[in-house]
Amino acid sequence: MTSHVGRLYSVALALVVFFLTWMMIGARPWAASASQRDPRLATLEQRELRVRRQSVAVQRLVQRRWATYRAQLRRRQSQIAAANQVHCEEPARAVG
Repeated sequence: MTSHVGRLYSVALALVVFFLTWMMIGARPWAASASQRDPRLATLEQRELRVRRQSVAVQRLVQRRWATYRAQLRRRQSQIAAANQVHCEEPARAVG
């Protein structure tokens, strides 16, 4: 093909075919024909619901445990503070 006009027409035709193919694939005509539901998708949705419920239950459990931990930590910190105060007062009582 030595003609520049022929090359331009072939490139233009190739681009038109490319974009038409792209549009057809983008439209996904096969998705509309698949009217029956895939059983794997139904199973997957059920599993997703089960996992969501489990994650909510686990989140509640974790929050409860963290609340217990924070309460115990506050108690322990107050005990440590009281012990430090007694420890700091002992040398003053021994000298006095």
